[in-house]
Amino acid sequence: MSAVDLAIVVGTIDFGDHDRVVRLLTADQGRVAVMARGVRSGRKPWATSLQTGALIRPELKRTRGALPLLVEASAQQLPKRPREDLDRLTALAYGIELCSALAPEHNEAERLFKLACAWLQVLEVDEPITPSSRQALEAKALTFAGFTPALVLCPICRERLTDPCCFSTSSGGGVHAACAPAPRVSADALLRLEALRRTPLRDTLGVRPAAPLYLLTDFAEWHLGAGLKSRPMLEEVEGLSPT
Repeated sequence: MSAVDLAIVVGTIDFGDHDRVVRLLTADQGRVAVMARGVRSGRKPWATSLQTGALIRPELKRTRGALPLLVEASAQQLPKRPREDLDRLTALAYGIELCSALAPEHNEAERLFKLACAWLQVLEVDEPITPSSRQALEAKALTFAGFTPALVLCPICRERLTDPCCFSTSSGGGVHAACAPAPRVSADALLRLEALRRTPLRDTLGVRPAAPLYLLTDFAEWHLGAGLKSRPMLEEVEGLSPT
């Protein structure tokens, strides 16, 4: 494994009595896992940097083990507002999981890494975090992963989407109802998702979200072939928050 300049901590797994496996998202290496020896013993001052959403500068060492050894982790940015706000904490967990899950293992993922960094920045602003920003994140992450959803043109007939239309995950997104049977969705909702896809994350705060709220969440999970672990909490928290 080559040197890593910056990484976002995606999560950790306890290993043995004193160690942790740390999962990272990086620009050059995509998803990677490293071993942090002794960080649960309280003798590593940098262990507090290994929290989900932390931007760190890791020092790695190749060993005979299956995973590189994390020798030190210098915190460049730690989550602040999410530690005090359940909405932001949930959004942080979901956004980091999404970007990481869509990133390849041990391969370049620069755009997904930068998107995750931008998401962390958005979560520190004063404005409330609403589903519109989460939908924008999903649309961008899918695009950067090579799974751009069809939101303007029907991928079957190549004509502009107009009502009545549907959303077919297996067909690539929005389709005309006459082209493929699938759950109905309005052409206006798809156009709003496309607008969010093209809008910088910071500028999506306060924008009206597109319905249905979890259309692209379903689309991402279909491409991943698995559910996102943070989704149930996301739906619960968003359901309690005004939009």
